[in-house]
Amino acid sequence: MPNKPNRWGYKMFLLAGGESGICYDFVFYTGKGNKQEHGFCTDIVLD
Repeated sequence: MPNKPNRWGYKMFLLAGGESGICYDFVFYTGKGNKQEHGFCTDIVLD
């Protein structure tokens, strides 16, 4: 989005239960890594 006022920030991925809403795991995205086997989102899920 080119007109977005603030392009910087943090990304956090959260794994939670559907019924209970309990947080099982979370990952902070810290930037582009060296290795991407499957793609960005797939690597987050498999991590």
